[in-house]
Amino acid sequence: MRRHGRLWDKIVDAENIYLAHFKAKRCKPRLRGVIIFERNREENLEAIRRSLLEKTFTTSRYQEKILYEPKKRTVYVLPYSPDRIVQHALMNILIPIWEKLFIRDSYACIDGRGLHAGSARTMEFVRRNAYCLKCDISKFYPSVDHEIMLRIIRRKIKCPDALWLIEDIVRSYPGGKNIPRVQKDFSA
Repeated sequence: MRRHGRLWDKIVDAENIYLAHFKAKRCKPRLRGVIIFERNREENLEAIRRSLLEKTFTTSRYQEKILYEPKKRTVYVLPYSPDRIVQHALMNILIPIWEKLFIRDSYACIDGRGLHAGSARTMEFVRRNAYCLKCDISKFYPSVDHEIMLRIIRRKIKCPDALWLIEDIVRSYPGGKNIPRVQKDFSA
């Protein structure tokens, strides 16, 4: 398996930080955090970039919110700036690396796929097969061990600076386990 290095310059590139801001605010232009950020956008983007370059960035504390749609669940909210922008800047670079490893029938959170493509593919399988298995891994995200996940990531990523940022984000939830399911629609 090929390991990827030299990712840091791409992550902290000014254009990538701007693209990250654009993606993070997509469909959320009226959220309080976005409105406040936009007042001094250029200065704020440069401050985020500087915090990454100087490695003073650290993931903020999560706010927990309870949703009851369709069932009771806890979602975790991070501030729009700098956290969501930094996460998008990182994902802009990492997604092309990780997507190549997914099977053809992965649909969630992948550009050009999604709910409708997944539904159409499911219907293809249903028409060809007499049986199907419907399952869910109970409490999957809370069971993810940080050390195991970081070990898996290190097998694919070797850039020490990118690993520093990934580790900061992964370890931002205390206790050594749990990958918070972030709700993207809350303002913070």
